[in-house]
Amino acid sequence: MWAYEHMYTKGEPQGAVKAFLEYMLSDEVQDGPVVDLGFIPVSKMKVERDLSGNVTNK
Repeated sequence: MWAYEHMYTKGEPQGAVKAFLEYMLSDEVQDGPVVDLGFIPVSKMKVERDLSGNVTNK
């Protein structure tokens, strides 16, 4: 069983929101706490799921 985690914004992120999203996607976070907590970093995902729920290989 698996699921994507999502973060939504109203429009294009700006200011502190943009900085936070960039931080969450940074190597520092993706290769540290993300892995430590048992999640797969975004860069290591081998499939993607579209808005309809269809899963395909990357």
